Amino acid sequence: MEKLTKEQIERTVKSIHDFKELIAEKGSKSEVTAYLMRETGLSKDECEQAFDFYKNIELPADLSVFSI
Repeated sequence: MEKLTKEQIERTVKSIHDFKELIAEKGSKSEVTAYLMRETGLSKDECEQAFDFYKNIELPADLSVFSI
């Protein structure tokens, strides 16, 4: 298994954080799904799965531990 670099971890955490901000901004699963479908060209099912996955990830309140 390949080791992750600090930069890869930081990018991943930032991506999760940004996605969770999108969820908070749009407010509902249907709005987030519609947005993702427009922006990515992915199917409704794929976008709903992404929403469900990211919504359940909990990040610490202080993201500075990840240097982002």
